[in-house]
Amino acid sequence: MFKRLWSRLFSSQNKILISQDDDGKDVHANTGDLVVLRLPSNPATGYLWMQGDTTAGHLEQVVHDQANKPGTEVLVTFVFKVAQTGDINLYYARPWDELATPKRLFSVHVIC
Repeated sequence: MFKRLWSRLFSSQNKILISQDDDGKDVHANTGDLVVLRLPSNPATGYLWMQGDTTAGHLEQVVHDQANKPGTEVLVTFVFKVAQTGDINLYYARPWDELATPKRLFSVHVIC
């Protein structure tokens, strides 16, 4: 079902797939392209990936995979539509703990 919905929503746009292995790298894209980022997460810990200062475009969609068993790792998919050269930044933290340092950071630099 996810694949059918995905193809209907974004079939005409170029998709650039990235993962945690691309952290800190440059991503080459054109204005209007979709940057599709998949990051591991464990919602049972209270930690969530959240968007930080993002200047390359805007967040179009977030999809959380369903865990097979409680407490297992899942992938979270973020879809950004590129508007200009800039950065995509996310951080992995507990949303209610604003004073704590994020557990993980993710950043890519998008070049148009």
